[in-house]
Amino acid sequence: MVFTLTAGEGPAVRDLGPAEELERGIGLLVQTIEGCAGVTDKARLKQSEKLCARLAADVYERSVGPLLSNRIDTGTLIVSPDGSLHRLPFGMLRTSGEPLLERYSIRYLTSPLELAATDHRETTGEYGAVLFQGPADAEAGEIIRKMKTGRPGKPGKSRGIFSYLTAFLKREDSPFAEEMRDLLPLLKKITGTEPVPYSGADATEEQFRRIRHPGILHITGHGFYRAAETEGVDKGTTRGPDPMAVSGLLLHGGEHSGVQGEDGVLTAMEISGTDLWGTRLVVLSACETGRGSVVTGEGVYGLQRAFKAAGARTLVMSLWPVPDRETRELMRFYYENLARGQPAIQALCNAERRMRRLTVERYGVDHPFFWAGFVGAGDDQPVTF
Repeated sequence: MVFTLTAGEGPAVRDLGPAEELERGIGLLVQTIEGCAGVTDKARLKQSEKLCARLAADVYERSVGPLLSNRIDTGTLIVSPDGSLHRLPFGMLRTSGEPLLERYSIRYLTSPLELAATDHRETTGEYGAVLFQGPADAEAGEIIRKMKTGRPGKPGKSRGIFSYLTAFLKREDSPFAEEMRDLLPLLKKITGTEPVPYSGADATEEQFRRIRHPGILHITGHGFYRAAETEGVDKGTTRGPDPMAVSGLLLHGGEHSGVQGEDGVLTAMEISGTDLWGTRLVVLSACETGRGSVVTGEGVYGLQRAFKAAGARTLVMSLWPVPDRETRELMRFYYENLARGQPAIQALCNAERRMRRLTVERYGVDHPFFWAGFVGAGDDQPVTF
């Protein structure tokens, strides 16, 4: 079922039919996109692009297509997805050969009730912008191994947990410091004050818990989501661990880093208890930060819900293992748009449109893996100070 509300019109309900075919199409589309991680061969990218376009058009027709195909308006599309639709950025769905992103700026809601919310929270924290730089790959790999085995340095059987991230951590380079350097002058321009960056031994769980509602919180590094441990939770049952405990962010900590008394794992449950009341914007520049356990009718239990519970107004997050180079560029485009006064979510959509054009110029393909991975949820107001 889909419920719609259009300005100047009453609410409408439409039955989309059996969900199985739609869910199967979403699964194939996500699998095709994530299969591009690390692929550089142009022939393979072109083949994947064609498959993605066909699948994205099919999912569009089985979901929002019947509602939007006869409309000629453009502007903002507000989406509160349920079930497996949480796994997709709607901007990549295709109609008449073009992504929906070229027609709408797309804003996500954790719940439709947010439409009726009146929010006048003001930031009273000490800092305009705070940045956390996650651990380099070697340290993050040590944290992951300890999470799997309970022992440092001894890889255990993954059971499908962190399958992408574990492979990703074999790299020797880390792009996070470069992203931080790119963003510091832009954040100063936006907030009018010097941003406060935390990295290395300063970027710990304890330091994160100490922050008090900065205007902007930007976190770059590694995110995680242990889907294999939440089987049953997706069906709305009570089996399995708390879904807020199996997604989160990696910060510095543990024996490998020299930071004592912390394991470097910041779960969604821990984040939900922090004080971000009045924080205008949280940006999670890390892999799969928008994923979590889907409970039918209640949305996603994970980082998205955690940061909203902590008080953040707007959250930018990713839905798949985003590529480093394009993520760094997208973030720069995004903050440049914010500095020009663009609303928070419109600025992200404009950055993705620019990233899409750059992808075509760079790779000769229009593949959503490179430009569609981030979504924005919450308020769509300019981030002003």
